[in-house]
Amino acid sequence: MFQNICVKAFQTVTSITLYQYVFKNKGTKLRHMGALLLTSGIATYTANKYKAEMATAVIETSNFMAKPITDIKKLSQNPNDMKTKMELLIMRIQAEVCHALEAEEDKDTRFQVDRWERPEGGGGITCVIQDGQTFEKAGVNVSVVQGHLPPAAVQQMRARGKILQDGPLPFFAAGISSVIHPRNPMVPTVHFNYRYFEVQNTDGSVQWWFGGGTDLTPYYLDEEDSKYFHRTLKKACDKHNKKYYSQYKAWCDDYFHIKHRVQKHKNDPYGYSERQWQLLRRGRYVEFNLIYDRGTKFGLYTPGARYESILMSLPLTAKWEYMHTPNPQSKEWNLLEVLRSPRDWLGTEGAEK
Repeated sequence: MFQNICVKAFQTVTSITLYQYVFKNKGTKLRHMGALLLTSGIATYTANKYKAEMATAVIETSNFMAKPITDIKKLSQNPNDMKTKMELLIMRIQAEVCHALEAEEDKDTRFQVDRWERPEGGGGITCVIQDGQTFEKAGVNVSVVQGHLPPAAVQQMRARGKILQDGPLPFFAAGISSVIHPRNPMVPTVHFNYRYFEVQNTDGSVQWWFGGGTDLTPYYLDEEDSKYFHRTLKKACDKHNKKYYSQYKAWCDDYFHIKHRVQKHKNDPYGYSERQWQLLRRGRYVEFNLIYDRGTKFGLYTPGARYESILMSLPLTAKWEYMHTPNPQSKEWNLLEVLRSPRDWLGTEGAEK
């Protein structure tokens, strides 16, 4: 079920980002965590019921987790602006994901909703469950922010191939991110992150792009689940271009190794040793997020950053042991072997070139 949440969110976002594809900076590797990457493109908006609503500038917010960050009047007056479309899209996805996750919990466990504003411009909505029966911690965030790019963020973007002018550069960013840490170690940690970004150059021109990805981080390997996850994502990609899946998977394998699927394992039995292994692997998850993850680093570099929301992705509990090595031929060892040498789960390597 959780893998379907990731895929549904991806399919919705691809409806606006992959209608027509123009890959900019072809000589640059633009990689991101997970099974897929969205990059620059020519966007066409086709998100089901909102298509009719946007045509009449009527915005229905009753199903959202909170009111939008941007004033409703401004959104209504700019229905064709991609910033408006993206904000309403991520608000709807957030609500759908939160309701789906709550359905997996006991009836008294619900998301804590925290709507916050950023003095420099914009804000976000953070939704978190902690200490649930199914989820030790689960968060679904949306953010809609604007301001001026700090030098550190400009440098980071240039290092990834973005051609940005000197001087203060106004920016706009809207995105949705989710990290789900289950209690049962037989269930993988789930992550997805999709965003839209605009930068205004000093000459008034605007650069824009979409980005993001989705992944499952396993503690114990289930090959059939891994194949299911990749097969479903490939099906979503194939609707737009048969080459996308292989291309994006290769980028993501180079950036980070994460795979797998979820609901059928949430009641699987486990003991002390499996729980300790889960905590050790979560420690590696924390290390990656704090040291390498681009979204986390960008958030921390941004003036007025809200650290509570940025660090929502971290698990409630984790563990570190010095030079820990699992026993060879164990299930834990088998997982590490797969992570060190990513597999072609669907047998597509070389078939889509």
